[in-house]
Amino acid sequence: SEGYAGGLFGQMKNSDETALTIGDITVSNSITSISGKYAGGLAGGICGNVVIKLNQSYLCEIPVNAASASGDACAGGLVGELTALDNAKPVIQIDSLLEVKNDITSTDYAGGLAGRMENCVISADTGAGIRQSTALEASGYAGGLAGYMKKVTCTFADFSLMANISKGNYAGALCGYAEDTDITVTQEMVSQDS
Repeated sequence: SEGYAGGLFGQMKNSDETALTIGDITVSNSITSISGKYAGGLAGGICGNVVIKLNQSYLCEIPVNAASASGDACAGGLVGELTALDNAKPVIQIDSLLEVKNDITSTDYAGGLAGRMENCVISADTGAGIRQSTALEASGYAGGLAGYMKKVTCTFADFSLMANISKGNYAGALCGYAEDTDITVTQEMVSQDS
């Protein structure tokens, strides 16, 4: 599919604030895979004034695959692509463990949280983290948090990140490629390969 695919939503898009609080959710293998140009365990795409709060465990057990002949395919453990809409930025607040137990693959962008992030805000509270224990790979950009980040504001407190990046022209434990991005670590941040 050349569209949006997600475990719960294809795409979430809003200029007015939409808040979604997620507590103790498992995206399991009732379907074989989540596949699309934009693919994520929760949503293929989040655009605009959407606030996602992960306040209990999140577990994705389904392979997430993004491919497109025209480029810009995005795959992520939570969401494929995060972007602003008319200066309204999406916000992801991680207060617990986000765990991905199946492969995340993309022809372009792949990340433990999101394949590609632009003009958004990410925050993680004490004890939060991302654990991606299987293959994370992209022909282009691959990262434990995101494959590609542009104009992103990140604040981490005592955050742990574990990623198993197996392929990427631009690859990093946190991000494959970052541009005009602010990252603040207020306490210890632990990053490691699985």
